[in-house]
Amino acid sequence: MPTNASPDADPLPSTANATTHNGPRNGQTAEGDFPPEESNIWTTKEMRVLKKHVQPYKDTSKSSKADYIQNTVIPELQATWDHRYSRRARKEDKQLHKEWKVKKHRIFNWFRNHASNQIGVKLEGLNSRITFQTVFREEKSAEIDSEVALLSGNAARGSKDWMKFYQQGRKQVEARLTQEERDRFMEILEEWNKKGVSKSMKAKTAARQGRKILRQIEKLKWQRMGMRSITFEGHYDIEGKIEYSMTQTSDLALDDVRIPSFGQLFPSELAAFRRAFVQYLVHISEIEKGVANPALPDASFHEKSLKFSSNGFPIVPSPIYGSTGREVAYAQKSIIRIYMNKVYALAKDRPGSSVPWDALERRSAEMIDPEYWPSSIPVTDPSRLRLESTSAILKLWRDRQAQGDIPFKFSKGFGNGYDIMEPLYPSNLFDGLEAHPIPPPPAAITKRRLRQKAI
Repeated sequence: MPTNASPDADPLPSTANATTHNGPRNGQTAEGDFPPEESNIWTTKEMRVLKKHVQPYKDTSKSSKADYIQNTVIPELQATWDHRYSRRARKEDKQLHKEWKVKKHRIFNWFRNHASNQIGVKLEGLNSRITFQTVFREEKSAEIDSEVALLSGNAARGSKDWMKFYQQGRKQVEARLTQEERDRFMEILEEWNKKGVSKSMKAKTAARQGRKILRQIEKLKWQRMGMRSITFEGHYDIEGKIEYSMTQTSDLALDDVRIPSFGQLFPSELAAFRRAFVQYLVHISEIEKGVANPALPDASFHEKSLKFSSNGFPIVPSPIYGSTGREVAYAQKSIIRIYMNKVYALAKDRPGSSVPWDALERRSAEMIDPEYWPSSIPVTDPSRLRLESTSAILKLWRDRQAQGDIPFKFSKGFGNGYDIMEPLYPSNLFDGLEAHPIPPPPAAITKRRLRQKAI
Protein backbone atom coordinates (compact mmCIF):
# COMPACT_ATOMS: atom_id res chain seq x y z
CA MET A 1 0.00 0.00 0.00
CA PRO A 2 1.33 3.52 -0.71
CA THR A 3 2.49 5.38 2.35
CA ASN A 4 1.88 8.96 1.18
CA ALA A 5 -1.81 8.86 2.13
CA SER A 6 -3.64 12.16 1.96
CA PRO A 7 -4.98 13.53 5.26
CA ASP A 8 -8.30 14.05 3.46
CA ALA A 9 -8.50 10.42 2.33
CA ASP A 10 -12.00 8.99 2.05
CA PRO A 11 -13.18 5.41 1.50
CA LEU A 12 -12.15 4.44 -2.02
CA PRO A 13 -14.65 3.72 -4.78
CA SER A 14 -14.43 0.25 -6.23
CA THR A 15 -12.17 -0.23 -9.26
CA ALA A 16 -13.08 -3.85 -9.86
CA ASN A 17 -13.74 -3.15 -13.51
CA ALA A 18 -11.01 -0.59 -13.98
CA THR A 19 -8.82 -2.70 -16.23
CA THR A 20 -11.51 -4.49 -18.15
CA HIS A 21 -13.81 -1.62 -19.10
CA ASN A 22 -12.73 0.91 -21.62
CA GLY A 23 -16.13 1.51 -23.09
CA PRO A 24 -16.34 4.58 -25.30
CA ARG A 25 -17.74 7.79 -23.96
CA ASN A 26 -20.46 9.84 -25.57
CA GLY A 27 -18.83 12.40 -27.78
CA GLN A 28 -15.50 10.63 -28.17
CA THR A 29 -13.93 11.08 -31.57
CA ALA A 30 -12.99 8.23 -33.87
CA GLU A 31 -9.31 8.67 -33.06
CA GLY A 32 -9.86 8.35 -29.31
CA ASP A 33 -9.35 12.04 -28.43
CA PHE A 34 -11.09 13.40 -25.37
CA PRO A 35 -14.56 14.78 -26.16
CA PRO A 36 -14.70 18.56 -26.51
CA GLU A 37 -17.49 18.95 -23.95
CA GLU A 38 -15.07 17.82 -21.20
CA SER A 39 -13.72 21.37 -21.21
CA ASN A 40 -17.06 22.28 -19.63
CA ILE A 41 -16.51 19.82 -16.75
CA TRP A 42 -12.78 20.20 -16.04
CA THR A 43 -10.63 23.32 -15.86
CA THR A 44 -7.45 23.56 -17.94
CA LYS A 45 -5.31 22.92 -14.84
CA GLU A 46 -7.40 19.90 -13.86
CA MET A 47 -7.17 18.41 -17.36
CA ARG A 48 -3.39 18.89 -17.30
CA VAL A 49 -3.16 16.89 -14.06
CA LEU A 50 -5.52 14.16 -15.27
CA LYS A 51 -3.75 13.64 -18.60
CA LYS A 52 -0.36 13.60 -16.88
CA HIS A 53 -1.37 10.54 -14.85
CA VAL A 54 -2.94 8.44 -17.64
CA GLN A 55 0.11 6.30 -18.36
CA PRO A 56 1.23 5.89 -14.71
CA TYR A 57 -2.32 4.80 -13.87
CA LYS A 58 -2.21 2.22 -16.67
CA ASP A 59 1.13 0.92 -15.38
CA THR A 60 -0.19 0.56 -11.81
CA SER A 61 -1.37 -2.89 -10.74
CA LYS A 62 -5.11 -3.48 -10.64
CA SER A 63 -5.22 -3.74 -6.84
CA SER A 64 -3.44 -0.38 -6.40
CA LYS A 65 -5.26 1.77 -8.96
CA ALA A 66 -7.73 3.26 -6.48
CA ASP A 67 -4.90 4.07 -4.06
CA TYR A 68 -2.96 5.73 -6.87
CA ILE A 69 -5.88 8.05 -7.64
CA GLN A 70 -6.60 8.81 -3.98
CA ASN A 71 -3.02 9.35 -2.84
CA THR A 72 -1.30 10.71 -5.96
CA VAL A 73 -3.82 12.27 -8.33
CA ILE A 74 -6.27 13.86 -5.90
CA PRO A 75 -3.60 15.72 -3.84
CA GLU A 76 -2.34 17.33 -7.07
CA LEU A 77 -5.88 18.26 -8.04
CA GLN A 78 -6.51 19.70 -4.58
CA ALA A 79 -3.57 22.02 -5.08
CA THR A 80 -5.39 23.56 -8.05
CA TRP A 81 -8.49 24.12 -5.88
CA ASP A 82 -6.62 25.98 -3.10
CA HIS A 83 -7.89 23.32 -0.66
CA ARG A 84 -11.52 24.18 -1.41
CA TYR A 85 -12.53 20.60 -0.61
CA SER A 86 -10.46 20.10 2.53
CA ARG A 87 -11.92 17.88 5.23
CA ARG A 88 -12.54 20.87 7.51
CA ALA A 89 -14.34 22.82 4.77
CA ARG A 90 -16.50 19.83 3.88
CA LYS A 91 -17.36 19.24 7.52
CA GLU A 92 -18.57 22.82 7.93
CA ASP A 93 -20.52 22.96 4.65
CA LYS A 94 -22.85 20.03 3.81
CA GLN A 95 -23.46 21.34 0.31
CA LEU A 96 -19.71 21.44 -0.27
CA HIS A 97 -19.49 17.85 0.97
CA LYS A 98 -22.10 16.74 -1.60
CA GLU A 99 -20.27 18.68 -4.30
CA TRP A 100 -17.03 16.90 -3.36
CA LYS A 101 -18.64 13.45 -3.60
CA VAL A 102 -19.77 14.22 -7.14
CA LYS A 103 -16.33 15.59 -8.01
CA LYS A 104 -14.52 12.54 -6.64
CA HIS A 105 -16.82 10.17 -8.49
CA ARG A 106 -16.04 12.03 -11.71
CA ILE A 107 -12.30 11.68 -11.09
CA PHE A 108 -12.47 7.91 -10.66
CA ASN A 109 -14.87 7.59 -13.57
CA TRP A 110 -12.57 9.68 -15.78
CA PHE A 111 -9.71 7.23 -15.26
CA ARG A 112 -11.96 4.23 -15.88
CA ASN A 113 -12.99 5.77 -19.19
CA HIS A 114 -9.68 7.21 -20.36
CA ALA A 115 -6.94 5.06 -18.88
CA SER A 116 -8.09 1.44 -18.84
CA ASN A 117 -6.68 -1.45 -20.83
CA GLN A 118 -8.04 -1.74 -24.36
CA ILE A 119 -7.87 -5.54 -24.51
CA GLY A 120 -11.17 -7.18 -23.64
CA VAL A 121 -12.96 -3.87 -23.93
CA LYS A 122 -16.71 -3.45 -23.91
CA LEU A 123 -17.69 -1.49 -26.99
CA GLU A 124 -20.91 0.47 -27.26
CA GLY A 125 -22.91 -0.69 -30.24
CA LEU A 126 -21.08 -4.02 -30.30
CA ASN A 127 -21.92 -5.92 -27.13
CA SER A 128 -23.73 -3.45 -24.88
CA ARG A 129 -27.26 -4.35 -23.82
CA ILE A 130 -30.29 -2.63 -25.26
CA THR A 131 -32.63 -1.64 -22.43
CA PHE A 132 -35.87 0.24 -21.88
CA GLN A 133 -33.79 3.36 -21.22
CA THR A 134 -32.11 2.96 -24.61
CA VAL A 135 -35.50 3.10 -26.33
CA PHE A 136 -36.85 5.84 -24.07
CA ARG A 137 -33.88 8.18 -24.58
CA GLU A 138 -34.01 7.68 -28.35
CA GLU A 139 -37.78 8.07 -28.74
CA LYS A 140 -38.02 11.04 -26.36
CA SER A 141 -34.69 12.72 -27.13
CA ALA A 142 -36.27 15.95 -28.38
CA GLU A 143 -38.59 16.18 -25.36
CA ILE A 144 -35.70 15.48 -22.96
CA ASP A 145 -33.57 18.18 -24.62
CA SER A 146 -36.44 20.67 -24.30
CA GLU A 147 -36.91 19.80 -20.63
CA VAL A 148 -33.20 20.19 -19.87
CA ALA A 149 -33.10 23.49 -21.76
CA LEU A 150 -36.00 24.75 -19.64
CA LEU A 151 -34.37 23.64 -16.37
CA SER A 152 -30.95 25.02 -17.29
CA GLY A 153 -32.18 28.37 -18.56
CA ASN A 154 -31.46 27.49 -22.19
CA ALA A 155 -27.83 26.62 -21.50
CA ALA A 156 -25.88 25.37 -24.51
CA ARG A 157 -26.47 21.68 -25.13
CA GLY A 158 -23.58 19.66 -23.67
CA SER A 159 -22.29 22.55 -21.57
CA LYS A 160 -21.54 22.19 -17.87
CA ASP A 161 -24.75 24.01 -16.88
CA TRP A 162 -26.76 21.86 -19.31
CA MET A 163 -25.22 18.60 -18.08
CA LYS A 164 -26.11 19.42 -14.46
CA PHE A 165 -29.81 19.23 -15.30
CA TYR A 166 -29.79 16.34 -17.76
CA GLN A 167 -30.66 13.55 -15.31
CA GLN A 168 -33.36 15.67 -13.68
CA GLY A 169 -34.88 16.48 -17.06
CA ARG A 170 -34.72 12.85 -18.18
CA LYS A 171 -36.46 11.67 -15.00
CA GLN A 172 -39.20 14.29 -15.32
CA VAL A 173 -39.95 13.26 -18.89
CA GLU A 174 -39.94 9.60 -17.90
CA ALA A 175 -42.33 10.31 -15.01
CA ARG A 176 -44.85 11.72 -17.50
CA LEU A 177 -44.89 8.60 -19.67
CA THR A 178 -48.30 7.00 -20.00
CA GLN A 179 -48.75 3.27 -19.64
CA GLU A 180 -49.53 3.12 -23.35
CA GLU A 181 -46.16 4.74 -24.15
CA ARG A 182 -44.34 2.38 -21.80
CA ASP A 183 -45.98 -0.62 -23.44
CA ARG A 184 -45.06 0.73 -26.88
CA PHE A 185 -41.44 1.23 -25.81
CA MET A 186 -41.32 -2.35 -24.52
CA GLU A 187 -42.58 -3.56 -27.91
CA ILE A 188 -39.88 -1.49 -29.62
CA LEU A 189 -37.29 -2.94 -27.22
CA GLU A 190 -38.33 -6.48 -28.13
CA GLU A 191 -38.15 -5.57 -31.82
CA TRP A 192 -34.71 -3.96 -31.46
CA ASN A 193 -33.35 -7.00 -29.65
CA LYS A 194 -34.51 -9.17 -32.56
CA LYS A 195 -33.72 -7.00 -35.58
CA GLY A 196 -31.34 -4.34 -34.30
CA VAL A 197 -31.82 -0.76 -33.17
CA SER A 198 -33.40 1.97 -35.28
CA LYS A 199 -31.62 3.42 -38.30
CA SER A 200 -31.10 6.74 -36.50
CA MET A 201 -29.42 5.02 -33.54
CA LYS A 202 -27.22 3.01 -35.89
CA ALA A 203 -26.20 6.22 -37.63
CA LYS A 204 -25.42 7.98 -34.35
CA THR A 205 -23.33 5.08 -33.03
CA ALA A 206 -21.48 4.78 -36.33
CA ALA A 207 -20.65 8.49 -36.27
CA ARG A 208 -19.60 8.47 -32.64
CA GLN A 209 -17.90 5.10 -32.25
CA GLY A 210 -17.73 3.31 -35.60
CA ARG A 211 -14.14 4.12 -36.49
CA LYS A 212 -12.91 3.34 -32.99
CA ILE A 213 -14.70 -0.01 -32.92
CA LEU A 214 -13.26 -1.03 -36.28
CA ARG A 215 -9.72 -0.13 -35.26
CA GLN A 216 -10.01 -1.96 -31.95
CA ILE A 217 -11.38 -5.07 -33.63
CA GLU A 218 -8.54 -4.91 -36.17
CA LYS A 219 -6.07 -4.61 -33.31
CA LEU A 220 -7.57 -7.56 -31.41
CA LYS A 221 -7.50 -9.74 -34.54
CA TRP A 222 -3.79 -9.07 -34.92
CA GLN A 223 -2.86 -9.35 -31.23
CA ARG A 224 -4.89 -12.48 -30.52
CA MET A 225 -4.78 -14.37 -33.83
CA GLY A 226 -2.13 -12.76 -36.00
CA MET A 227 -4.71 -11.90 -38.66
CA ARG A 228 -3.90 -9.36 -41.34
CA SER A 229 -6.99 -7.94 -43.02
CA ILE A 230 -8.60 -5.09 -44.90
CA THR A 231 -12.12 -4.16 -43.83
CA PHE A 232 -14.43 -2.13 -46.06
CA GLU A 233 -17.65 -0.89 -44.48
CA GLY A 234 -20.51 1.29 -45.59
CA HIS A 235 -23.29 2.87 -43.53
CA TYR A 236 -25.80 5.72 -43.54
CA ASP A 237 -25.15 8.91 -41.59
CA ILE A 238 -27.83 10.65 -39.55
CA GLU A 239 -29.10 12.45 -42.70
CA GLY A 240 -29.37 9.19 -44.63
CA LYS A 241 -26.29 9.80 -46.79
CA ILE A 242 -23.86 6.97 -47.56
CA GLU A 243 -20.51 6.98 -45.77
CA TYR A 244 -17.78 4.38 -46.08
CA SER A 245 -14.32 3.65 -44.72
CA MET A 246 -11.45 1.21 -45.08
CA THR A 247 -9.50 -0.20 -42.12
CA GLN A 248 -6.44 -2.40 -42.49
CA THR A 249 -3.94 -3.99 -40.14
CA SER A 250 -1.09 -1.92 -41.56
CA ASP A 251 -2.83 1.28 -40.38
CA LEU A 252 -2.19 0.28 -36.76
CA ALA A 253 1.63 0.18 -37.08
CA LEU A 254 1.73 -3.08 -35.10
CA ASP A 255 3.12 -5.33 -37.83
CA ASP A 256 6.73 -5.86 -38.87
CA VAL A 257 7.93 -2.54 -40.31
CA ARG A 258 9.43 -4.38 -43.28
CA ILE A 259 6.01 -5.60 -44.44
CA PRO A 260 4.32 -3.25 -46.93
CA SER A 261 0.62 -2.58 -46.97
CA PHE A 262 -1.61 -4.14 -49.61
CA GLY A 263 -2.05 -0.74 -51.25
CA GLN A 264 1.70 -0.26 -51.58
CA LEU A 265 2.08 -3.51 -53.51
CA PHE A 266 -1.19 -3.40 -55.45
CA PRO A 267 -2.31 0.25 -55.66
CA SER A 268 -4.41 -0.11 -58.83
CA GLU A 269 -6.19 -3.25 -57.55
CA LEU A 270 -7.01 -1.55 -54.24
CA ALA A 271 -8.29 1.57 -56.00
CA ALA A 272 -10.45 -0.56 -58.31
CA PHE A 273 -11.94 -2.45 -55.38
CA ARG A 274 -12.70 0.77 -53.53
CA ARG A 275 -14.52 2.17 -56.56
CA ALA A 276 -16.49 -1.06 -56.96
CA PHE A 277 -17.38 -1.08 -53.27
CA VAL A 278 -18.76 2.47 -53.44
CA GLN A 279 -20.85 1.48 -56.49
CA TYR A 280 -22.08 -1.53 -54.53
CA LEU A 281 -23.18 0.70 -51.63
CA VAL A 282 -25.04 3.01 -54.02
CA HIS A 283 -26.81 0.02 -55.59
CA ILE A 284 -27.84 -1.27 -52.16
CA SER A 285 -29.25 2.15 -51.32
CA GLU A 286 -31.28 2.16 -54.54
CA ILE A 287 -32.66 -1.29 -53.76
CA GLU A 288 -33.66 -0.21 -50.23
CA LYS A 289 -35.40 2.86 -51.62
CA GLY A 290 -37.22 0.78 -54.22
CA VAL A 291 -35.71 2.51 -57.23
CA ALA A 292 -33.64 -0.48 -58.39
CA ASN A 293 -33.62 -4.25 -58.17
CA PRO A 294 -30.83 -6.76 -58.60
CA ALA A 295 -30.92 -8.76 -61.83
CA LEU A 296 -33.12 -11.83 -61.57
CA PRO A 297 -33.67 -14.52 -64.17
CA ASP A 298 -37.41 -13.87 -64.24
CA ALA A 299 -40.40 -12.43 -62.38
CA SER A 300 -38.76 -9.14 -61.34
CA PHE A 301 -40.46 -5.75 -61.07
CA HIS A 302 -38.90 -2.31 -61.54
CA GLU A 303 -40.13 1.15 -60.63
CA LYS A 304 -40.19 2.25 -64.28
CA SER A 305 -42.82 -0.47 -64.91
CA LEU A 306 -45.32 1.15 -62.51
CA LYS A 307 -48.33 2.71 -64.24
CA PHE A 308 -50.62 5.52 -63.07
CA SER A 309 -54.25 6.59 -63.41
CA SER A 310 -55.21 9.73 -65.34
CA ASN A 311 -55.03 11.73 -62.09
CA GLY A 312 -51.58 10.42 -61.20
CA PHE A 313 -52.46 7.73 -58.64
CA PRO A 314 -50.35 4.54 -58.97
CA ILE A 315 -52.01 1.35 -60.22
CA VAL A 316 -51.24 -1.87 -58.35
CA PRO A 317 -49.33 -4.05 -60.87
CA SER A 318 -50.84 -7.29 -62.07
CA PRO A 319 -49.33 -10.56 -60.80
CA ILE A 320 -45.94 -11.50 -62.23
CA TYR A 321 -45.81 -15.27 -62.52
CA GLY A 322 -42.57 -17.21 -62.40
CA SER A 323 -41.73 -20.47 -64.12
CA THR A 324 -43.49 -22.41 -61.35
CA GLY A 325 -46.82 -20.75 -62.09
CA ARG A 326 -46.73 -18.74 -58.88
CA GLU A 327 -46.01 -15.11 -58.18
CA VAL A 328 -42.44 -14.84 -56.92
CA ALA A 329 -41.98 -13.50 -53.37
CA TYR A 330 -39.18 -11.16 -54.42
CA ALA A 331 -41.37 -9.53 -57.06
CA GLN A 332 -44.21 -9.13 -54.56
CA LYS A 333 -41.91 -7.42 -52.06
CA SER A 334 -40.62 -5.08 -54.76
CA ILE A 335 -44.18 -4.20 -55.82
CA ILE A 336 -45.26 -3.45 -52.25
CA ARG A 337 -42.19 -1.32 -51.53
CA ILE A 338 -42.34 0.66 -54.78
CA TYR A 339 -46.12 1.15 -54.58
CA MET A 340 -46.05 2.33 -50.95
CA ASN A 341 -43.14 4.69 -51.68
CA LYS A 342 -45.12 6.29 -54.52
CA VAL A 343 -48.25 6.69 -52.40
CA TYR A 344 -46.18 8.07 -49.51
CA ALA A 345 -44.54 10.64 -51.82
CA LEU A 346 -48.04 11.78 -52.86
CA ALA A 347 -49.12 12.01 -49.20
CA LYS A 348 -46.04 14.13 -48.47
CA ASP A 349 -46.43 16.13 -51.72
CA ARG A 350 -42.72 15.55 -52.17
CA PRO A 351 -41.65 13.48 -55.21
CA GLY A 352 -38.93 10.99 -54.41
CA SER A 353 -39.85 10.59 -50.74
CA SER A 354 -39.66 7.04 -49.45
CA VAL A 355 -41.38 5.35 -46.53
CA PRO A 356 -39.46 5.60 -43.21
CA TRP A 357 -40.11 1.96 -42.29
CA ASP A 358 -38.91 2.07 -38.67
CA ALA A 359 -41.15 5.03 -37.86
CA LEU A 360 -44.07 3.48 -39.78
CA GLU A 361 -43.79 0.24 -37.79
CA ARG A 362 -44.19 2.18 -34.55
CA ARG A 363 -47.06 4.42 -35.73
CA SER A 364 -48.82 2.13 -38.22
CA ALA A 365 -52.18 2.30 -36.42
CA GLU A 366 -52.25 6.08 -36.96
CA MET A 367 -50.82 5.99 -40.47
CA ILE A 368 -52.88 3.25 -42.15
CA ASP A 369 -56.61 2.55 -41.83
CA PRO A 370 -57.48 -1.16 -41.26
CA GLU A 371 -59.35 -1.42 -44.57
CA TYR A 372 -56.06 -1.03 -46.47
CA TRP A 373 -54.00 -3.66 -44.64
CA PRO A 374 -54.73 -7.26 -43.52
CA SER A 375 -55.21 -7.22 -39.74
CA SER A 376 -53.12 -10.36 -39.15
CA ILE A 377 -50.02 -8.98 -40.87
CA PRO A 378 -47.65 -6.50 -39.18
CA VAL A 379 -46.80 -3.29 -40.99
CA THR A 380 -43.06 -3.57 -41.60
CA ASP A 381 -40.38 -3.35 -44.25
CA PRO A 382 -41.52 -5.69 -47.08
CA SER A 383 -38.17 -7.49 -47.00
CA ARG A 384 -39.17 -8.92 -43.61
CA LEU A 385 -42.47 -10.39 -44.82
CA ARG A 386 -43.06 -13.99 -45.85
CA LEU A 387 -44.68 -15.06 -49.11
CA GLU A 388 -48.09 -15.70 -47.52
CA SER A 389 -48.08 -12.16 -46.08
CA THR A 390 -47.06 -10.39 -49.29
CA SER A 391 -49.64 -12.45 -51.21
CA ALA A 392 -52.40 -11.45 -48.77
CA ILE A 393 -51.49 -7.75 -48.97
CA LEU A 394 -51.48 -7.70 -52.77
CA LYS A 395 -54.69 -9.74 -52.96
CA LEU A 396 -56.45 -7.16 -50.77
CA TRP A 397 -55.17 -4.25 -52.88
CA ARG A 398 -55.95 -5.92 -56.19
CA ASP A 399 -59.44 -6.92 -55.06
CA ARG A 400 -60.18 -3.32 -54.07
CA GLN A 401 -58.71 -2.03 -57.32
CA ALA A 402 -60.83 -4.50 -59.33
CA GLN A 403 -63.94 -2.92 -57.75
CA GLY A 404 -62.82 0.63 -58.55
CA ASP A 405 -61.95 1.40 -54.90
CA ILE A 406 -58.77 3.02 -53.60
CA PRO A 407 -56.33 0.08 -53.31
CA PHE A 408 -54.19 1.61 -50.58
CA LYS A 409 -53.41 5.01 -49.11
CA PHE A 410 -51.80 6.57 -46.06
CA SER A 411 -54.25 8.23 -43.69
CA LYS A 412 -51.52 10.46 -42.27
CA GLY A 413 -48.00 11.55 -43.12
CA PHE A 414 -44.78 12.17 -41.23
CA GLY A 415 -43.55 15.71 -40.72
CA ASN A 416 -40.23 16.90 -39.36
CA GLY A 417 -39.04 14.73 -36.51
CA TYR A 418 -41.60 12.09 -37.55
CA ASP A 419 -44.50 14.05 -36.09
CA ILE A 420 -47.88 12.92 -37.44
CA MET A 421 -49.37 15.32 -39.98
CA GLU A 422 -52.37 15.41 -42.29
CA PRO A 423 -51.69 14.03 -45.80
CA LEU A 424 -51.18 16.48 -48.66
CA TYR A 425 -52.83 14.54 -51.48
CA PRO A 426 -53.96 16.58 -54.52
CA SER A 427 -57.69 17.33 -54.26
CA ASN A 428 -58.68 15.31 -57.34
CA LEU A 429 -56.23 12.42 -56.90
CA PHE A 430 -58.87 9.80 -56.07
CA ASP A 431 -61.55 11.00 -58.49
CA GLY A 432 -62.66 8.59 -61.17
CA LEU A 433 -60.42 5.67 -60.29
CA GLU A 434 -60.94 2.94 -62.86
CA ALA A 435 -61.52 -0.73 -62.09
CA HIS A 436 -58.62 -2.98 -63.07
CA PRO A 437 -59.63 -6.67 -63.05
CA ILE A 438 -56.96 -9.16 -62.04
CA PRO A 439 -55.77 -11.02 -65.14
CA PRO A 440 -55.73 -14.83 -64.86
CA PRO A 441 -52.47 -16.78 -65.09
CA PRO A 442 -51.28 -17.63 -68.62
CA ALA A 443 -53.06 -20.62 -70.17
CA ALA A 444 -49.94 -22.79 -70.20
CA ILE A 445 -49.49 -22.29 -66.49
CA THR A 446 -53.18 -22.97 -65.79
CA LYS A 447 -53.03 -26.30 -67.66
CA ARG A 448 -49.87 -27.21 -65.82
CA ARG A 449 -51.57 -26.62 -62.49
CA LEU A 450 -54.56 -28.72 -63.54
CA ARG A 451 -52.31 -31.60 -64.52
CA GLN A 452 -50.53 -31.42 -61.20
CA LYS A 453 -53.82 -31.53 -59.32
CA ALA A 454 -55.03 -34.49 -61.40
CA ILE A 455 -51.95 -36.47 -60.45
